Amino acid sequence: MPRQVLLTVSGLVMMAAAGGLYLGRQQAALSETKVINAIADRYVAETGGVHSDCVARPAEDVGAWLVISCGTASSISQYWVDRTGRLVTPTAGPDA
Repeated sequence: MPRQVLLTVSGLVMMAAAGGLYLGRQQAALSETKVINAIADRYVAETGGVHSDCVARPAEDVGAWLVISCGTASSISQYWVDRTGRLVTPTAGPDA
């Protein structure tokens, strides 16, 4: 195998390994607090409400990790979040 091909393949493998480590560390550092704060920030930006309007609880059998409810008695928004921190649409279940 030519030396240039071997160096190119080695470089690509090292870049893939570094990218995997970086993304793995980001995922491992994801906490409930970070997700709740991010959703609360989104709620405040969209509605002008306050962070204390938001509460979270574990999701139960809906394909989500957390259910974050934000709002007042007259208007409540619910956000379903998966383990990667993305908003998801709930599947059938008690929370849906």
